[in-house]
Amino acid sequence: MKAEHQEKYDEIKQQILNKEEEMKDAIANKSNLLIKELDEWWMPHSEQISKMEETMNNAEKDLIHRIATIEEALKSEDTTSIFSAADQVVKELPIKIVAEIKKQEPLMFSTEKSTQNLHIGLLMKIPEPKIVGTYTCDATNKLATVNTDLYVGFDEPHRTLKLFVFSKNKCYTVYSEYTGNQISDITVTPNESILFTETGKSSIIYKYEENSGKTKFLDISPMRVQAIHANTTGDKLFVGFMDFIGPFLPPSEGSHRGVMILNENGKTIQTFELKNDKFNVPNVITTNINGDICVIDSTGTNWEGRVIVLESSGKFKWIYKGNNGINTEHKFSPRDIVTISTGDIFVSDRKSSAVYILSMDGLFKTSIGEKGRYPVSSGFVN
Repeated sequence: MKAEHQEKYDEIKQQILNKEEEMKDAIANKSNLLIKELDEWWMPHSEQISKMEETMNNAEKDLIHRIATIEEALKSEDTTSIFSAADQVVKELPIKIVAEIKKQEPLMFSTEKSTQNLHIGLLMKIPEPKIVGTYTCDATNKLATVNTDLYVGFDEPHRTLKLFVFSKNKCYTVYSEYTGNQISDITVTPNESILFTETGKSSIIYKYEENSGKTKFLDISPMRVQAIHANTTGDKLFVGFMDFIGPFLPPSEGSHRGVMILNENGKTIQTFELKNDKFNVPNVITTNINGDICVIDSTGTNWEGRVIVLESSGKFKWIYKGNNGINTEHKFSPRDIVTISTGDIFVSDRKSSAVYILSMDGLFKTSIGEKGRYPVSSGFVN
C-alpha cells in the first residue's frame, strides 16, 4: 500500500509541477505581449513628448531672448532700438477659457436730459472709464494712430509734425517734420499715409510720407478746408469745408459750409450742408460703426461749439450742446472727437477739463476728467 500511495503521490506532484510550468509559460507569454503592446504605444508617444519638450525648451529660450531685448531697449532709451524691440513683443491674444469670461454687466438707466426725446424703457450701458496711465509728450495736438506701434501728433509751439512711440510713462519721438504753418487737423489712411490741413485761408490738403516728406495732396478750391477724416476702409475721405464768402462767424445767408465726401482719388462723391441751422465752422470730423458722420461745429471764436451728427446719407440725426451739470463755469467747447467699436462717442472739452461719453443716439452717458487737466485732442491706442 505504501508503494501504491507513493506512486500516486508522485503522479499528482508531477501533475502539479507540469501545471506550474504551464502557468509560468502562460504568464511569461502574457507578460511579453503586454510589454510589446506597451512598447508599441510608448514609442510614438515618446517621440511626440520629446518633440513637445524640445518645442517648450526652444520657446523658453526665445522668450528669455525677447525679454532681454526689450529690457535693454527700454534701459537704453534709444528710439531706434525701440523699433527693433517692438518686433519682439508677441501680440496674439491668448486663448481664454470659457469659465474665465465675465458675466455681462447689468444695464443702468440714464436719467440725463438729452437734445432728443428720451423714450420710456430705454436702457443704456453706462461705462466706467478710468485713467490708467499718463505720458509726457510734446505733440499733444491732433493725435492720430499710424499703426499698432506708431502715433502722430502736432507740436504746436514748434510747428512740427512728430511721429512717436509709447514707452512706460514717456513718448519717444522717432521723427520730426517742420510744417511751417499751424496744423488744423490730422488723419491717417489705412495705408499709413498722413494727411493734414493747415489753419488760415487754405484750400490745400497736404500729405506726409517718410520718403517724400510734406507734399500737396489735393486742392478743393474755391472752398476752404477745415477738418479731414479718412474712414477705416480707406475708400472715403471726409472734409469739413467753408467758402470765403461772408464773415467767419456767424455764417452769412449765402455762404456754404458743410461736409464733403471724396473717394480715394480725391474726386467729390457727395456734399452735405444743413438747410435750417447751418454749419458754422466744421472743425473736426469722424465716423462711427454705423457710418454716421460726427462733426464738431465751432460756433464761437473761443472754441465754443456743438456736436452735429448726420446719417451716412447726409440726413440730420441729432445735435449735442453740452451738459448743464458740467458746463457751469464755461460753455461747451469741444476740441476733438473719436468713436470706439461699441459705438460710443468721446468728446474732449478743454475748458471744462472733461471728456464726454455719448451714445450713438446723442445721449450723455458719463464723463471723465480732472481739474487742471485740459484735453485738447483724443485718440485710442490699439
